[in-house]
Amino acid sequence: MMFLALLEVVSIGLIIPVLDILIFGKSEGYFTKFIINLLPKVAKEDPVQWVTGLFALFFLIKNALIFLLFYLINKVVTYKSAIYASKLFDIYSRFSMEFHLNNNSAKLIPILTTGVARTLETVRLALVMSLDVILMSAAFLLLLVVEPNITLTVVVILLAAGFLFYFISSPIFRHWGEISLRLEQSFLKWL
Repeated sequence: MMFLALLEVVSIGLIIPVLDILIFGKSEGYFTKFIINLLPKVAKEDPVQWVTGLFALFFLIKNALIFLLFYLINKVVTYKSAIYASKLFDIYSRFSMEFHLNNNSAKLIPILTTGVARTLETVRLALVMSLDVILMSAAFLLLLVVEPNITLTVVVILLAAGFLFYFISSPIFRHWGEISLRLEQSFLKWL
């Protein structure tokens, strides 16, 4: 994850030389000179294509690695979810007939399957959020060094918008979840 954070910082840092060369037509900035000095002699004469290509290469590598990490996280969590649900259902099916007659299976089966799925979905989301936090922290630190006033202003605005969205939408999502669980239970009871 730290390697991805490093690639994130490099790809964000490469935006400055690309903007300097493509939009402003100059190569006098500190980052731009540093990148151009890393290029071969042939590239120093016309650095536009090389700097843009280097930016695109870092961007593609970073996104391919992020995609691979998301794939691995989803694969492991889905596999574990299927195993745990299968084991719990196997235990549930071994109970005596008296247990099944005394308990409403229409309520137990959704709780069993959705409980495992939601628990491991929480694990998956925690892993994805930790990756996002690491990437955002790396980008935030770079932007804080380059332009602290604008970065802090934007962070405060985004935090305020996030809290506002949370307070407005969380009761709605909770209500929808309760309705979904009741509908699933009534569907299984009907079956």
